[in-house]
Amino acid sequence: MNTYSESRGLDIQELPRRSAGYHKRARVAKAFANAHGQFRAKAKAAGKTTAAYARAVLKKGSSASTKTKRQANLALNASKFHHK
Repeated sequence: MNTYSESRGLDIQELPRRSAGYHKRARVAKAFANAHGQFRAKAKAAGKTTAAYARAVLKKGSSASTKTKRQANLALNASKFHHK
């Protein structure tokens, strides 16, 4: 019985290899795909910059929701990205 790749004429050795950071970039892209400025709106409503609001949300004892804390973490990490 042939494997799926053999039946489709695919040779595993000929398939392009993904770069080491492919999956990490894919996760970040997925996280940004649904952002649409939600966290920035929350920061603006609080009268703070995005970074200041993110630091406040991530402080120990903050009563922010888990979703907001994840958005804050993403905002701080994204501020470190260096686009070419």
